[in-house]
Amino acid sequence: HSSGTHTPLLKGLLVPPTMYRVAMRLTLVAVVLAVATQTAHAATVEVAWSNCFGQTCSPKEITLGDSINFKYSSNHNVVKVSTEAEYTACSAKTNVVGSASVGATGYLHVFNTLGAQYFVCGVGGHCESGQKMVVNVVAASPKPSETPSTPEPSPEKTPSTPEPSTPEKSPSPALAKVTADVKVGVNSSPSPTPPASYSPTKSGAGSISSSSVATLVTALMVAAVMLLA
Repeated sequence: HSSGTHTPLLKGLLVPPTMYRVAMRLTLVAVVLAVATQTAHAATVEVAWSNCFGQTCSPKEITLGDSINFKYSSNHNVVKVSTEAEYTACSAKTNVVGSASVGATGYLHVFNTLGAQYFVCGVGGHCESGQKMVVNVVAASPKPSETPSTPEPSPEKTPSTPEPSTPEKSPSPALAKVTADVKVGVNSSPSPTPPASYSPTKSGAGSISSSSVATLVTALMVAAVMLLA
């Protein structure tokens, strides 16, 4: 292939110019979206810098990526010092980051570094009078949706305990003894001898056998005992 029809992207790899331009455009779009997303989530804190005497504006806590807009009159400025010692002594007031001419619209300072940062006013003895501020830059806390939720353990199923079956009530010893005595008495009693003149009819109507009488008596006595038990 000729060099006019392909564009080198990586060493040893040739791609058509059209694909190369598409890849570059997609990369640019991704960068723009990332910057726009960060800007959309950033916050700006307004500080009335002219009223910060006596360290009334200090300290401030700012999330990484947020900004402070210093608003002040033309007889003030904003100086960023490097160390806590310079902040305390009001020395090294040469690093002017916000001039006196921009105070009406405000000096916007974006915080992209974690840790403490120090600002003073470099005009006259304003710093010595307390027009200074410590800004503590902290990392952004994760959103609630980004925190993985821990599933709650499902309660263990407790096995049901079978109810104990009620045993059948056995007859009392007294009832069993009375029933046995009744049966023995009935079986041991001699059958009555019918008179010589007695002769059953051929049809057998009205005749009652001794075994039937014994059975009836036994049933009546057992029923009576069970009622009295």
